Amino acid sequence: MSTNERRLLTLLLVLVVASFAAAAAECADGIRLKVSPRGRVIPGQLGLADVPIARVTITAKLEGEPTEADWCAWTSVRWPDGTESTNEQDCSPWDEHLREVRDYADCQELTVTSDGSKPDCPRPHAPARQWSWARWFPAGEWSVPITLHAGRRRVRIEAARFTIPGAADPAGW
Repeated sequence: MSTNERRLLTLLLVLVVASFAAAAAECADGIRLKVSPRGRVIPGQLGLADVPIARVTITAKLEGEPTEADWCAWTSVRWPDGTESTNEQDCSPWDEHLREVRDYADCQELTVTSDGSKPDCPRPHAPARQWSWARWFPAGEWSVPITLHAGRRRVRIEAARFTIPGAADPAGW
C-alpha cells in the first residue's frame, strides 16, 4: 500500500470516528433513571410463601432539549421474565416540528389581544421524554435494561439496578 493510500485510509477512518462522535454529541444529555419501591416489602405473595416482594416503579427521563438526533424518542424495556415493553410515539417530522415552534413563537410575539392578555396560540407537538413502568419483583438483585430509540436507531442502553431485601435467590425468577 502506498503512502498516499495509507493517508487516505487514515483520513477516512478519522472521518468515520468523528461522525460517530458528532452523532452521539447531538443526542440529548442522557437518560436519567429513577427506581423507587412503592410501599413496603410484602412477605409471602404470588405463591412464594417465603419470598418477599415489592412493587417497583422505574422512571426513565430523557435529559436536555430535543434535537434532531433524538426527536420522537421511544423506549423498550427487557424484563427479567423475558417479556418486553415498548413506548413508541407517532410524531411529525423534525422540520415540521421546527416550523411549529417558530409559528408558536411568532404568534406569541406578534399577536395583540384587546385586553392585553397572552394570545391563545396553537402549541407545538411535544412528544414524551419521560416514561414509567411499575412491576412486582421478588427479593433479590435486579438489573432491568432500558433502551432508548430514535426512529429505527438504538441511541443508548441504560440499566436500572436495584435490590429487594429478603431471600437472595427466589426459584423460578
